[in-house]
Amino acid sequence: MMRWILPIVAVACSTDAPSNDWTRTAALAGVRAQLDRDEDGRVDVHEYSRTVYAAPPFSEIDKNGNGDLDPDELDQLLADQDPSVFDRRPEPHGVNPEVWRRPFSGDPAARLRLERLAFLVDEVQRSAPDTSTPDPEEQRRMATDGGAPFARQIELLLEVLRRN
Repeated sequence: MMRWILPIVAVACSTDAPSNDWTRTAALAGVRAQLDRDEDGRVDVHEYSRTVYAAPPFSEIDKNGNGDLDPDELDQLLADQDPSVFDRRPEPHGVNPEVWRRPFSGDPAARLRLERLAFLVDEVQRSAPDTSTPDPEEQRRMATDGGAPFARQIELLLEVLRRN
């Protein structure tokens, strides 16, 4: 056992300095990849408008006016933004078990339909905010009734998500 400790200690005490390869561009690469949906290295006005909600208009950020956000323009945009509000998503809130159980405590199938419908409505509202979606009361009614109207609504929401 002792003969293994010496090589481990020798490696741990190595004089090699840790790598200091951090750059702002490297740090923002993941965010840039999320914005650059077609992976061409640039973010065009369509990619920008589908992703960013709380940032300045595209024309203000495209400093060179070429119609794309180059890496430097994108880095500056991201450095100037507050990441907690960049996409204006609502703050997550805790689940109140009493409220969660109340609407469908007697019918698990209806509860599952409501959860599926509410999830799809939320996704559509995030990806295509101009799309009309059922309000919570309509969702509850459709989930309770089930049947063809519920199935049609699910298909409509899925179609919107496929397009976006």
